Amino acid sequence: MNLVVWILLGLLSLKVIWNFGVPYALMRKPIDPKTGRIGGISLALWIEFMLLLLAVVQSWLSKGDSMINRPLIVLSIGGAAILASYIHFFIGGLIAGWVLSQKQRPQTPGSPPSTPRD
Repeated sequence: MNLVVWILLGLLSLKVIWNFGVPYALMRKPIDPKTGRIGGISLALWIEFMLLLLAVVQSWLSKGDSMINRPLIVLSIGGAAILASYIHFFIGGLIAGWVLSQKQRPQTPGSPPSTPRD
C-alpha cells in the first residue's frame, strides 16, 4: 500500500513540476503571424486534484507510522505544492507576458510603431 502512495505522490510531483515549467514553455512558443497570439498549453487542473485525492485515500487505507500514512499531512503538503505551482504560474505568466511585450516594441526610441500589413 505504501508503494501505491509513493507512486501517486511521484505522479503528483511530476504534474506540479510541469506547472512550474509552463510559463517558460509558453515564452519559447512562436507567435502565430496570422493571429499574433501564442498557442496554449493545457494545465488540466483536475489531474492534480484527482492524484491528490487518490494519494490521500491510499494514505488513509495504508497501515504504518510514516509521514505518508497520515492523510492530513499528505493533503496539506500536496495542496501546498499545487497552490505554489499555480501562484508561480500566474506570476511567471505575468512576467513572461511583459518580457514578450518588451521584445515586440520598436527598438529605436524615436521610431513610430509599425502597422500590420494585410
